[in-house]
Amino acid sequence: MTGLPWIRFDTSLPDNPKVLMLCDEDGGRAALFVYCCSLAYSGKHGTDGFIPCRALGRINGDPADAVLLVDADLWDEVPGGWLIHGWGEFQHVDEASRKRREKAQKAAAARWSKDAARKAQSDGQVPPEPPDDDEPGEPPDREQVRARAVARARTERRAAAKVKAS
Repeated sequence: MTGLPWIRFDTSLPDNPKVLMLCDEDGGRAALFVYCCSLAYSGKHGTDGFIPCRALGRINGDPADAVLLVDADLWDEVPGGWLIHGWGEFQHVDEASRKRREKAQKAAAARWSKDAARKAQSDGQVPPEPPDDDEPGEPPDREQVRARAVARARTERRAAAKVKAS
C-alpha cells in the first residue's frame, strides 16, 4: 500500500479536552504517544485511519493503550481493529484509500472470525485446524486490560518512589 510521507498534525492537540482527560489517566501519556504513532502508521500505509489489531505492537501500543484511546474517543472500535476518530476531517482521503481501508477491515474481520472458531475448537466444540501464526488473536477484554494497566502503573509509581527514597 502506498501512503503519504507526511500527515497533518493539529497544533491544538496538546490542549484538546480529550487529550487533557487522557493524560490524567494512568498510562494516558503512553497511550497518547501510541495515538501519535497511529496517525503516522495510517498515513504511511494509506489506511484512512484504520489500525489493524496486529499493528498495535508496531505502533508501540498494547491492549491497555487501545482501551484508553477508545475510552477517550480518539479511536473507535471496528471489526479487526480500530479507526482513528475524525481521520477524514484532518487528513487527505480519496476513493482509492477508502477502498483499501474497507478491504483491510474485511480481511481483519475474517481473521477475527477464524480466531472465534479457534476458541470454539479449544473448548472442544469443533475439530481443531492447524494454527495460523499471522492472526491477531482475540479482542481484549476491556475490564481486564484496564485493571492490568492500572495495576502496572501503580507498580511503576511505587518502584519510582522507592528509587527516589533511597
